[in-house]
Amino acid sequence: MKKIIIISMIVLTLCGCGSKENKTNEYDAKVGEIQNLVESNKEMPKFSISVMGLIDDTITNEDLKNLKIYDFEVDVTAYDLDPNSDVYHEKWSGVKLSEVLAKKNIENYDSLDFKATGNLTVTYTKEEINDNLYLVFYRNDVLLSETEDTPIMLFAADLKNRFWVPSLTRIDVR
Repeated sequence: MKKIIIISMIVLTLCGCGSKENKTNEYDAKVGEIQNLVESNKEMPKFSISVMGLIDDTITNEDLKNLKIYDFEVDVTAYDLDPNSDVYHEKWSGVKLSEVLAKKNIENYDSLDFKATGNLTVTYTKEEINDNLYLVFYRNDVLLSETEDTPIMLFAADLKNRFWVPSLTRIDVR
């Protein structure tokens, strides 16, 4: 009887490890890729982001009211620097950062510093700014204002690290 229990435990352990490995491989192709991108009918919440540096301005919901809001899904790892980290499937809604920058005529810069409440600052070079960066307002159909300090965050789906800046308050143009 003891042998059967021990063999069963070994088999369960090996099967469990194998299924986790398959799950990780299943997600490898999707992590960081935007999936199911569609136009949204969600409303943009009221917000304000200060813009400083080479350009001094403010970005508000009123400035962006004619931009399209998109719903999309992304698989992200819990810890961006650990390839064996758990993968989470998240649904987001927001506007493309590239369209926001064009709307506000922010074109001549080397990098952008995105600042959050507290001391968090994340820098993106001009080369890293592409159509996969979004200013998002909803996470899993819940307004960010219900879970974050501000109603807006930066989300960079395809970067391996620095893939989001929660509670966004300011953008420094350098």
